[in-house]
Amino acid sequence: MTALLNQKTFDSSAISNGYVQAYITRYEREVNTLSSTTIRERTNYHPHLSATGNITTQDSVLRYYTGLIFNPNLSSGASHKAYLGVDFTKTEGGLSYNLAAIGYLNPDPEYYSKLTGTISQQLGLGRNPANNLNLSAGVNYAIDAANSYVNVGARANLGNVAIGTTYYIPTGMPNSIRNLVSTNASWKISDGLVLSGYYTPVDNNAARSPFGASASIRLGSNIYSPTLSLSWNRNEIDLGTNNNTRSSIADNVFSIYLRFDAPPNSST
Repeated sequence: MTALLNQKTFDSSAISNGYVQAYITRYEREVNTLSSTTIRERTNYHPHLSATGNITTQDSVLRYYTGLIFNPNLSSGASHKAYLGVDFTKTEGGLSYNLAAIGYLNPDPEYYSKLTGTISQQLGLGRNPANNLNLSAGVNYAIDAANSYVNVGARANLGNVAIGTTYYIPTGMPNSIRNLVSTNASWKISDGLVLSGYYTPVDNNAARSPFGASASIRLGSNIYSPTLSLSWNRNEIDLGTNNNTRSSIADNVFSIYLRFDAPPNSST
């Protein structure tokens, strides 16, 4: 028997005290990392002075208003915001439509000038007036912000349960939002307890909220008793692609607040 070492051949019979050595190397490498980020936000409340008036008939309301939002922190570069607006609503049987316009001096993404219009038709489902189908369409032309849209929707009210869906149609309007389909449902368990939620199966916008849920609990038997509201929303922001890697951030927003002097379905 022969052995080969450094390109030289040896007769194994001439080798004494031979042995074999083997070893295994084990090492660890950090592949996945887990990181978390905490974001703290500060909300500033500014004084708001407003005046409004309306002309009301049996089937229509014309409302006009103006106001001024004060910003005492002038060092931030922001300034006071003045606005002027008008809206008109008319109902004829099951048909209802609304036209509105508002203009802001020194607008921002939250307070911006826009033109809006909506139209809806309610259709009865059977003899029970609590069962109906509401078909709607709307347009929002945002002059100073990036959320113009045209939408169509349907909502079925079946007693204490309501289910709806809305499709936001991509348009050629300036500052238009992208393709979006949203669904929602609510259940009025009792006069003082309402559960609701939404799910967005299609949303091609960079900032989106795919799903969320809320509960409204009235703390008393009177319709003007304080209302406790709980909500949870999932928010996501697509940061785009960098070096062939797509990045995004997501957070869960939980809210709890008390509401006084207004029924749960009030708009004020």
